[in-house]
Amino acid sequence: MKKKAFTLFESTVILVITSVILGTSFYLLNLNKKYQDFETSKLLLGEDLKRAQDLSFKKFEIAINNTTSSVCGVGIKISSNSKRYTMIAYATSSVSGSIDCFQILSSNPEEFNFSNKEPSLFVNKNNEFTTDKNNPLITEYELKIDEIKVGTSSFSNFSSTSIMFVHPYGEVLIYKDGNKIDFDEVFNISLKYVDKNATITITKAGQVIVK
Repeated sequence: MKKKAFTLFESTVILVITSVILGTSFYLLNLNKKYQDFETSKLLLGEDLKRAQDLSFKKFEIAINNTTSSVCGVGIKISSNSKRYTMIAYATSSVSGSIDCFQILSSNPEEFNFSNKEPSLFVNKNNEFTTDKNNPLITEYELKIDEIKVGTSSFSNFSSTSIMFVHPYGEVLIYKDGNKIDFDEVFNISLKYVDKNATITITKAGQVIVK
């Protein structure tokens, strides 16, 4: 018995269905990849905040312009426009050779404000400090997100935020667009991608919690 071949119409329908299935599969795979990138962004930002605090507990002396300087703070600078963050540090020198970082925090906290100025010291992936902002090993990451906001009781937009942990106790100091953020309990970073949301919470004691 002679088998009946597909008609042109039937072949066209099969091609259309196949194209729809392939297109849907590609979209879902791509969306899943972006969701994974979002999760990675959340975890990396949380881990680098924890790493900054861990480094702030330690005493580091580095050479800057042939002068020995003490690292008094380590943290993160976040830009909402570029959706990037950079791991930064603050160091200072003293003629007497003795630096009291906590005293600087108490008397001149603006020294730790990098939300409205460019940092001159960076942290690389090996936990080393460098003044070379073009160093390829600098901890810098582009967040795979649609939106980032910060706040205490509620979230708001911002241009630039710096979060610094001060040596030797890891006390947290946060500035948003040049203004110091005073908070009694927690400071939150809200991340969003499509219908996915994540929150990174920093407590007054400096504890970093990723949700």
